[in-house]
Amino acid sequence: TVINRISVSNGEIEVQGNGKVPGHIISQFSMDENADTFRIATTLSQRWSSFGKLQTESTNNVYALNKNMEITGRLEGLAEGEQIYSTRFIGDRLYMVTFRQVDPFFVIDLSNPSSIKELGKLKIPGFSRYLHPYDDDTIIGIGQDSTEQGRIKGLKISLFDVRDVENPREVAKFVTDERYAESTALWEHKAFLFDREKQLLVIPVFSSELYTLNGQQQTGYNGAFVFKITKDDIKLRGLIDHSGSQVGQEFYYYQPMVERSLWINELLYTKSPNLLRINKIEDLGSVKSVQLKAGAANFPVF
Repeated sequence: TVINRISVSNGEIEVQGNGKVPGHIISQFSMDENADTFRIATTLSQRWSSFGKLQTESTNNVYALNKNMEITGRLEGLAEGEQIYSTRFIGDRLYMVTFRQVDPFFVIDLSNPSSIKELGKLKIPGFSRYLHPYDDDTIIGIGQDSTEQGRIKGLKISLFDVRDVENPREVAKFVTDERYAESTALWEHKAFLFDREKQLLVIPVFSSELYTLNGQQQTGYNGAFVFKITKDDIKLRGLIDHSGSQVGQEFYYYQPMVERSLWINELLYTKSPNLLRINKIEDLGSVKSVQLKAGAANFPVF
């Protein structure tokens, strides 16, 4: 991966340095700048030699670079045979998840960029695709559960306690019963809504699998899961349904519908392409549903 450092000042754009590190990144959360240090986490993929027909397993690495884009510190060879699924730089720490069959959740110290250290790790089934700070000592992970053999089981939300950095713990989790439940929050962090004071967590969710509600079998669901979340617990409060939000009220369970959610005062707003739903945060009671329809335009629409 090649990194270019570009200065933008008073209308002038200038390349001030470039460097490179082994491996590739997965998202913008794989990179971070702190003071005069650039930090980056990469996966160096599995490699083969055509001469000796030798195979080298994938490895995961963390690098620190100075303003000249020169490597000043490194921690290499983490979780051999696995790849990075999520990362989050917070202050002097990096929280990183790798996966092949189980989920090592790493806590890495970057307080001294020239001496990067692994502080601790936790191995649990499944993996997190997106990491978000709850507070200084607690991390929220959005991902999927799995068996000990690495087979995916369902959508999973984890709460990691990192107060004891050498022994991080998963203090709470929520896992869907539906194996193929999905959420766009796994790859789009703007679809993730969290407010600590309101104990509110909202993510889009959809599943085409049958499930049981009040003793009756239901076809599937598509909308937004609303959770009550605290420092050590997470509970599903309910689903804001958007499955019939297409024109003609056809029901969709196999593709994502809810794009974004937000709150204003005591109301929760969830938006899909053709529907805006407004619900009370207190009890999730429905307030209003607004159909979003394209109107006539005085310009060509293609």
